[in-house]
Amino acid sequence: MLQKDNYDLGITVDNADAYRYFIIGLDESLGLDSSGIESFIKSLSFEPDFALAYALLAKQLAIYGSPIKAKQYLDLALHHKHKSSLREQSAIDIISMLIEAKTSCLDAALEHIQDYPNDTIILPLIVGPFGLLAFSGSLYWRERNLKILKGVESSFFSDDWWFKTTQAFMFVENGEIKKASTYGQIAWDIKNTGNCAHTLTHIHYESSKYKEGRQFIKEWRLSSRDSSNMLHHIEWHNALLSLKLNKKDEIFPIFEKLISNKDGVAPLEYLADNVSLLWYCIIEDIIIPHTWNNEMHKYIDKYFPDIGFKFVDLHRSMLAATGSSEEREAYLKWIETENNNARSTLTELTRGFMAFFDGNYSDSIRYLEKIEPYNAIYGGSNVQRYIIDETNKIAHMQRV
Repeated sequence: MLQKDNYDLGITVDNADAYRYFIIGLDESLGLDSSGIESFIKSLSFEPDFALAYALLAKQLAIYGSPIKAKQYLDLALHHKHKSSLREQSAIDIISMLIEAKTSCLDAALEHIQDYPNDTIILPLIVGPFGLLAFSGSLYWRERNLKILKGVESSFFSDDWWFKTTQAFMFVENGEIKKASTYGQIAWDIKNTGNCAHTLTHIHYESSKYKEGRQFIKEWRLSSRDSSNMLHHIEWHNALLSLKLNKKDEIFPIFEKLISNKDGVAPLEYLADNVSLLWYCIIEDIIIPHTWNNEMHKYIDKYFPDIGFKFVDLHRSMLAATGSSEEREAYLKWIETENNNARSTLTELTRGFMAFFDGNYSDSIRYLEKIEPYNAIYGGSNVQRYIIDETNKIAHMQRV
């Protein structure tokens, strides 16, 4: 039986409860307060051959650090996909490419949204700071995000909170703060999701409304009762706002919570939040336990053992700068032997961080100033990459 999702796209499912939990899971995955994993599992308990539910469950498990389970459910999605519509089959294939890290995934996803521009299963994989475009190594992915969103805008209702907050986020990334503020507030007024809250924290930061941003986070935490999966990342934003307000004494308790809170946090987010805040503590001369540094070394080795994922490599370079001379040399040699188009850039970045850590500020500036114009290739948000610029600024201050 062909049901319809919230965007009038067909869903091949017979059981009403399977359909209901699938829609709940899809909404949860878009809102970011919950992974949607439990809802997809409930959906499948009512219809064990529901291919699209298997695929979305696999995707969410992959994001949240369960690759073995993700592969098992992906296999089931592929096994049952022949019962699905052409759109669903295409979505399943793209999710398969995503999980298997195939380079053809982005092109397939872009082709898919040409036919199904309001497919909120595939469009979120493309756009945003953690989307396929952001991690494609392109210098102009932010501009391309806006162009794509403009092209599909007519396919979404004006009161669609997900689309509005996604637009707002990409306006922020492209420096259009006024538009971002308008769209971000519209999205928040429609639905108070963790996704919308996250966009507003970026707007507060980029518009230098640091006190307002901290107050918003405080109120959001109370309203969400600390149950949102976005808690970890938004608390990271809280830490950055504290630094902007020169409240360094508040960083330690925030960091202590971040390092101990892994519940509901995707590994990529946990890594980026904690390693970057660790580096901020170093450049701001804030003392933190060395055990936290060791813990992040173990974490990156466990979840991201390979080089080549530029966003991870950015953070791995910060950690490498704190290592022994032997560990540093081994990492630099590893970079040089990798056959990827960003290795020279990554070498410069790593040497810039290492020079800063050693107090060789002139060398740090020399390396980092070469990187700064090209930092977009590492993906992630502007705020996440500002750490390169902040390191460079402090190096200039220390050199004087």
